[in-house]
Amino acid sequence: MKFTITLIFVSLFNMTFAQQKTFSVDWSNFDQSISEDSPDKNSFRSSLNLEYDDLERQFYFKNHWEAQSAIKDIEIFDVKLVNATSSVLKLINKDGIKENYEYSSGQAYARDISYNYIELNPVIKKGESFQLVKSFSIRYKNNSSVSRNSNETFSINEITNSVFANGDWYKFYVENSGVHKITRNFLSELGMNVSAINPNNLKIVGHGGDMLPLRNSENQYFDPPEISIKVIGGEDGSFDDGDYILFYGKAVDDEWNEESDTNLNLYADKSYYYISTSGGIGNRVSDYIEP
Repeated sequence: MKFTITLIFVSLFNMTFAQQKTFSVDWSNFDQSISEDSPDKNSFRSSLNLEYDDLERQFYFKNHWEAQSAIKDIEIFDVKLVNATSSVLKLINKDGIKENYEYSSGQAYARDISYNYIELNPVIKKGESFQLVKSFSIRYKNNSSVSRNSNETFSINEITNSVFANGDWYKFYVENSGVHKITRNFLSELGMNVSAINPNNLKIVGHGGDMLPLRNSENQYFDPPEISIKVIGGEDGSFDDGDYILFYGKAVDDEWNEESDTNLNLYADKSYYYISTSGGIGNRVSDYIEP
């Protein structure tokens, strides 16, 4: 979740913060002339935490630290700025620079370790000039009620139970976007034991043919999502010759991608889906009253 804040703080701040951290932004990889102050002993400094997106021509500051619970009620303060140098200015899209700080934060997991993270735009506009964030501090609370399974924007999600972890899955692809029909014979050709199919448990998962975002942080799915399907027949508990499945499948040329300026998936020529009867009841297309 993104928040837009303006750095105007009331002196009587009525929240009690349990934690405080200071972050230093190392610009040396982009301009050696930007002086580096002596970092505070509690400061987090790393050039790897300053990223540059050459497609959007923007900088992003990221940092994370090991923690057992998520952070909330963040206050940013003590922001130190320097004037943007010509070497940095030529890298940025000036029209995309904002006057306010935008940040996101949350909890992430990697290799069974829990982390808190923060991301902040390190370039801001002040009047007609541009300035760079050299360092800033945050105060925050720990939210002990946030569970391990909670998802936040820019989180590093660890898939503990992938949809493919159990049961048998069968792979197929679609060549065109639209409603597709899957018959008993097609499932047999995939290798599925059609005589043992429980129609209620039929399920299909897949991303479709769209490209993933160029930035990993913008990815919405870390496991193929289950899509809604319509099973025709099967009310008798078996999937017979006259029964079939209808679902909407998306090919690799389905939607226009503004990031890559094309409607084609540049990294795949087939749009794959996976079908199974393992587990419980699958997603079904809902019935709606015709207006």
